[in-house]
Amino acid sequence: MRGSADAYRILVVDDDARYLDLLQFALTAEGYRVDIAPNALAAHEMAVLNKPDVIVTDIAMPEQDGYALAAGLKSDTRTAQIPLIFVSARAQADRNIGYRIGAAEYVTKPFSVDELVKKIRSLVCEAKSKDSV
Repeated sequence: MRGSADAYRILVVDDDARYLDLLQFALTAEGYRVDIAPNALAAHEMAVLNKPDVIVTDIAMPEQDGYALAAGLKSDTRTAQIPLIFVSARAQADRNIGYRIGAAEYVTKPFSVDELVKKIRSLVCEAKSKDSV
């Protein structure tokens, strides 16, 4: 995938600019096109407009949290099929809520960027294999 002209698009959502910068740098280095959103409202608009292949979102954000974002994305026919990865420092109970809402993956902060990249790659490959069937 590295250097691919038709790289997959990832949307990263977090109110912490440090995580946005870290993930934008790491995912771009892996060859992904990366969009960033500082909050859930901007993320939903970007998801509709740019049709990312995967969305990576924090849960704890002001105004609207990642759960509300996920619920909105999953109820919108334009974004319902986009795989979602929650990245959060929250406990196991929150992990279960995330999966019930429709998350494909859940990664706990602090996290390994390599682990997150592997999960993204797996979701992209899964989606690609569904498209080719």
